Amino acid sequence: MKILFLTSRFPFPPNRGDKVRTYQFLKLMSEFHDIHLFSFIESEEELKFKKQLYDYCSDIVLIKKSKPQHIQRFVMGLLNRLPFQVAYYFFPHIKKKISNYVKVNKIDIIYAHLIRMAPYVQEINVKKILDYTDAISMEYKRSLPFRKKLFEKIFFNIEAKRTRKYEKKIIKYFDEGWFISPEDIMDLGFEKDPKIKILPNSVETSKMKQDYSQKGIITFVGNMSVEHNISAVDFVTNEIMPTLLNDEDVKFNIIGANLSKRVLKMEGINNTNVVGFVDDLYTELVNSDIFIAPIFFSSGIQNKVLEAMAAGLPVITTKNVALSIQATQDTNLIIAATKDEFVKKIKLLYKDKSLREKIGRNGRALIEKKYSKNSIRKILKELKG
Repeated sequence: MKILFLTSRFPFPPNRGDKVRTYQFLKLMSEFHDIHLFSFIESEEELKFKKQLYDYCSDIVLIKKSKPQHIQRFVMGLLNRLPFQVAYYFFPHIKKKISNYVKVNKIDIIYAHLIRMAPYVQEINVKKILDYTDAISMEYKRSLPFRKKLFEKIFFNIEAKRTRKYEKKIIKYFDEGWFISPEDIMDLGFEKDPKIKILPNSVETSKMKQDYSQKGIITFVGNMSVEHNISAVDFVTNEIMPTLLNDEDVKFNIIGANLSKRVLKMEGINNTNVVGFVDDLYTELVNSDIFIAPIFFSSGIQNKVLEAMAAGLPVITTKNVALSIQATQDTNLIIAATKDEFVKKIKLLYKDKSLREKIGRNGRALIEKKYSKNSIRKILKELKG
């Protein structure tokens, strides 16, 4: 099939969750289909990565975002009641360009990543797939108790309501809707909709082996400009670590790109080490004892947790994260809800090497069974217009 692959962020480098997904899908689709990439870019700097995607694409069309134009579109969202993120990314002249491109290149299928790309193709008469990935409105709603500024609370409350309404109605323009987990589907009431499919992210299991000896390192990985990740590491540094250090000699490593000022200020506090981006993530994971992910508001699957499990690293996380990946408590990972529970369960893992090994190995086994590339590859291979 000839597929138009439409995304709001250039899929390379895959250094954040949404780009990990689009890069994976782009590579896997290209094994069987003719891919035409149509993507926004944020800076000229991204152009240097273009050649790396020609291994997977027969054509690449890039559009540089203009901040003033996007702000103008954002303001328009106040008037048209679209979700602000949809209004922010929509430009009528680009819609015409995409429509013409589909006709000229005789595109068979359109893959649109995230609801913000939906308005560009909703009226085009070819098979269309909307990759919702997450129920974004669910994440916005869950985030409200954690928003500290009044303006943020008001804004995200409005955006949550607008986004939920849009997520539920936009599916009528598409032939398929893809989600990363069943929890997101249930939240939007799509369980019985035949258009809806689950396509989780895939991860590769690490070739390096955990030895489960005690190394004195707890690790978190994530895009450190995203609020739920910032809140998670803040919770570990300022809530968990002070209590934990009373009994354990342990360091907390924060790994990830796009370090915010809040995160940078955590360096050195309560044995926190702000590592930043690393070239070889699996080496860092194998050299850790525990992966900690106190993600209290999010939607979809947390790729960081899949990667940790793929490395055989025992994971302690929240119930909503465990539900999204369909993991079993005390088998594939460990669940905690409060500071005291996280501290208690970290100490339990530290004292019991056999438990660390059990959780780590079972987590890795879950990844091999449900989140391997072969399972996703089969679905993408069978795409038909």
